[in-house]
Amino acid sequence: EALAAALDLAGVRRALALGGGSGVVAMALARRSPALEVDVVDIPTVCAAGRAIVAEEGLGDRVRHVALDLARDPLPAGADLALLCDVGIYDLGFFRRVGEALRPGGRFVIVGDLPRAGEPTPHLGWATVASLRDPGYAPTTREQVVGLLEAAGFAVAAPRALARRSGGDPLPEELTIVEATR
Repeated sequence: EALAAALDLAGVRRALALGGGSGVVAMALARRSPALEVDVVDIPTVCAAGRAIVAEEGLGDRVRHVALDLARDPLPAGADLALLCDVGIYDLGFFRRVGEALRPGGRFVIVGDLPRAGEPTPHLGWATVASLRDPGYAPTTREQVVGLLEAAGFAVAAPRALARRSGGDPLPEELTIVEATR
């Protein structure tokens, strides 16, 4: 809900939630903007579970799950907004495919734990596990994501922190929003 409130949805009629899992963020976007349709893109087993959750919430007519391999398959075209929330796919080829899926002027929003260059990783446990598989592992930084987006042809706004909720539990301070326009 906090992420949906932090995004400008003016003029957005169709969105992609890339790696959107159960559709929790997609449903929050749909509740906030009644005319919005969202395609949640994820692997087949996740999509099957997500469809059931979305149907229970009564949003199955506007939040759909599309099963595909984000690393390889073409993305559904014609979106005004693509959202990558805490998924961690930071790859030039992927960013170019996202750009191809967006309408001209469409926006790509990335939300994640993106430290600034030289800052420690916000998730030491994940970094430790990753470094066991790859001793040269280093977390992707905001600067690297911005560079990849620019190389993929996006105009990038300055990264910003996801605002804390008014009332209730605070969001983790390390979440960053990077917004880019095609």
